[in-house]
Amino acid sequence: MNLEPYNLVSNQPSISRDMSIVTGIDTDIEDICEQIVRVLGNDAKLLESVAILSERKYHQLLDKGIQSYQKNLLELVTGSNLPR
Repeated sequence: MNLEPYNLVSNQPSISRDMSIVTGIDTDIEDICEQIVRVLGNDAKLLESVAILSERKYHQLLDKGIQSYQKNLLELVTGSNLPR
């Protein structure tokens, strides 16, 4: 028997999106998640996960205009679509 409280589950599949961002060299996944949650505001509850798929440093992207104090991150952001 499961006595855990009921959690609403969406009948729609999760949505995943790749995002490429340029950020400071010392930025980590926690900083990125905090920024995403801040931007989403009340919709942050729909965020399921954020994963870094790849990281490129300055010397790998010289021709792209990135600065020496920056890096490029490819992220996978996944969210759900719960009814309101």
